[in-house]
Amino acid sequence: MGPAPREVLATRVRLAGAWLRARPGTAALLCPAAAGVVVLLDLVHGARHWPVAGTALLDEPAHLLTAALLLAAVLPGRARALVPWALLGSVLIDLDHVPLYLWGALTVDGFGRPVTHSAATVLVLVIAGAAARSRARTAFWGLALGVVAHLVRDLGTGPGVPLAWPLDRHAALLPYGAYLAVVLAAVPVAAGRLVRRRARLRQEARAHGLRPPGLTGSAPAPRPPGPARLAPGSSRGAAAPPAASRPAASRPADREG
Repeated sequence: MGPAPREVLATRVRLAGAWLRARPGTAALLCPAAAGVVVLLDLVHGARHWPVAGTALLDEPAHLLTAALLLAAVLPGRARALVPWALLGSVLIDLDHVPLYLWGALTVDGFGRPVTHSAATVLVLVIAGAAARSRARTAFWGLALGVVAHLVRDLGTGPGVPLAWPLDRHAALLPYGAYLAVVLAAVPVAAGRLVRRRARLRQEARAHGLRPPGLTGSAPAPRPPGPARLAPGSSRGAAAPPAASRPAASRPADREG
């Protein structure tokens, strides 16, 4: 029996993150590109009324890019194990729309976003992580972080979110400009962190005579020691020089008489 699709996806996200960490210069250039794609997706979404499938195809990539930018801007490097789960959580939370579209369930008044789009979901995931073992704790806390990133976007788009449910049944909604300001502010912060990482990798590469993957201009990696080269015209099977040509110290003493 093969690995679960969720584990396969998490592995692919982890490998993609490793590739970008080894190329911080490329990742820094992707930060403004990601913000530009988010704006473009929202412009296309607002240009007309889309069916549910079309809305999902436009909204979910924007959620994923928003989460990636926010994580790159604020998440400490020692917590990078949370990143794959956070990216998954930033889109998987929208699975709660399925009962909403089918039966009108999980909402306060039959429309709007489900009540699971709230701080209560984040709190449940954090508590579950605190009670779990180390690997499961990473998954739960990463998912909680992804839900937070998801709510940042949903607060500024659509009908808002029931953020304080069950304490408050009203939806919280911010202007789209507030959400966009957060995304644009994350771009220079995330890019600056990645550029500093690139400079640090260059410095470490020069100190050790290595070249990290994806960096150019560093000293080439030293070659492993090989067999000594022979002089031109010589061969490995050449006979040893005669005794007369050897140093005196290496010849046996002459016999007397």
